[in-house]
Amino acid sequence: MKLNHLKKQHPAQSGFTLIELMITITVMTIVLFMGSSLTSAWIDQSQVNNATSSIQSAISQAKALALRNTNNTPLTAAAASACLTSTSSQNVIKVVRGECASATASVQEMPISNRITIKEDPNSSDQITCISFNSIGVVVPVTGCLASSNPTLTIGKNNESATIVIR
Repeated sequence: MKLNHLKKQHPAQSGFTLIELMITITVMTIVLFMGSSLTSAWIDQSQVNNATSSIQSAISQAKALALRNTNNTPLTAAAASACLTSTSSQNVIKVVRGECASATASVQEMPISNRITIKEDPNSSDQITCISFNSIGVVVPVTGCLASSNPTLTIGKNNESATIVIR
């Protein structure tokens, strides 16, 4: 009599092996780091764009205020200025009558990110603190302010930047 030995079948194993889990975690980590760096650059560019818009608006308002020249300011002096002031939490662009140093009240204030840099020369470490306009809307040299008659400003944060030409 022949005995047939019955083989006991093992149920199919379910779940993942350690190697599969390690590969999955590695791929997810790579995707996460790529996504976070792209998001960071996108946020920086957005803040640069917002600052550029605010600065252009402040320059336009300062020019308009200077052209109105309600103080009868002479042609060689600042009739209005766009001033950059820093606080601990953010930078603020103020539009004032006259020079920034002697201004008592601002006509308009616009906040921008505190990590934004505004420079006339992108290779310089000197930040712009003000731009002054005379009664015909031309940039005038004022102590501590932008002195060039047709300046080009570079607004930047980290690796993102934008350029404004003032005319």
